[in-house]
Amino acid sequence: MAKRSGWEDMGIEDLGSALFSEGNKRLRKIAKDGVLWEDIQTVFRCAVQELAGVPEWTETMDKTWPPLARAVTLRRKVSRDQLSQILDGEWRVHCVPENKPDDPDAAFSYGIVLSDFDKEALSFMGRSEAEGKYVINDGKVEMDDVRGFARLTYTEEWPNGIKDKVQAWLEMDGEFKCDMAGGYLSCARRVDTMGLSSKLRVKAKDDSEKFFRGDKDAAYRRDAFAAEQHAVAVAEVAEPSAPPAAPPAAALAAAGAQ
Repeated sequence: MAKRSGWEDMGIEDLGSALFSEGNKRLRKIAKDGVLWEDIQTVFRCAVQELAGVPEWTETMDKTWPPLARAVTLRRKVSRDQLSQILDGEWRVHCVPENKPDDPDAAFSYGIVLSDFDKEALSFMGRSEAEGKYVINDGKVEMDDVRGFARLTYTEEWPNGIKDKVQAWLEMDGEFKCDMAGGYLSCARRVDTMGLSSKLRVKAKDDSEKFFRGDKDAAYRRDAFAAEQHAVAVAEVAEPSAPPAAPPAAALAAAGAQ
């Protein structure tokens, strides 16, 4: 692609070096997800900042360099073929009051499981992560094939009759951002994109730990599962290989007679 755009080999090599240098904080994610537009943006933002002699990217730069603007992530570019792979699975939802967006004590989280995506009907089903709390009905995906946008709508139905309608934009990196409802800001992330245990989530230095905020039971279950997986892995490594089976007595006797 770079060559078709008129780039020379040296420029392509420099771009690759910047993308995959050890100093790139997103290198772990690049290895897992492939190069995303925001990775390209990061490299070019750094170059523009260096030329301008400024330490940080600014709102003025967003306007001067629209393709590098922080709001233009292209993470909402989702194709129909990716829907099932992204949608089906266990998710954590983080909610915070609109008037207290930076107050961790006001935030809370809960788990949902989305499943049974039907690519023909563009529908899905779901339930609470802890079974029996509520079910998810009327799960639909509205697909904009021209722009590559996928909009989710579903209803959380509780045993007491309360129905919460959710609308959100699905993103290719395993997240979705919900429209504000009831004075709350909400977003969700697939569990398998986070660290397995709370220590790993904190060590990752991203925002994954917030998706377990206020839900100690879920965090405990994940930590217990992580410990179990670690114990199994250690046992598999430590377990000595079985000694060769002893030859039968008849074979020993025959060998001695020769």
